[in-house]
Amino acid sequence: MSTLARGSVGLLCLAILVIGGVGLLHNGMYGLTIFMLLPVLLGGLAAWVFRPATWERAMALGAIVVMVAVSSLLVLRLEGLVCIVMALPLAAPLGALGSWLVYRGQPSRLASGAGAAMLLLLPPASLTWDTQARPPVFVGCDYSSYPSARTESHPDISGSRWESVSAW
Repeated sequence: MSTLARGSVGLLCLAILVIGGVGLLHNGMYGLTIFMLLPVLLGGLAAWVFRPATWERAMALGAIVVMVAVSSLLVLRLEGLVCIVMALPLAAPLGALGSWLVYRGQPSRLASGAGAAMLLLLPPASLTWDTQARPPVFVGCDYSSYPSARTESHPDISGSRWESVSAW
């Protein structure tokens, strides 16, 4: 594939990832897709488009691309500084991982055909997980003994005052 064609396909894939990521952020779907899958895909896309010469450069490229992408959320005012600072230690290594995986898989015939097509199942699978997975319920824990779980032990929040606050 020519450099121009690779760049054009890369821009199209980047646009799809950005639109999907911003859509997830606007819907409040913070989960596996935003924090794990998108950084890996961004790093992999960067390695596929730019074709680094060594695995060290591939990992650096993936980490830098993801750091720029996450930082752009701050510039566009889609996220705050604290959220960016908390997400970067997770997202940057995952971007490096995605870039390294693509770098290692490029010479392989399996990675260029049906093996790479199987990766298309990851976004629907992670979106399904984000929308359908329920947080675990710890059986055997009795939270009723904690004062914060009972409003009758707190005169300030029991009765009509609490109802007026919760209705507001």
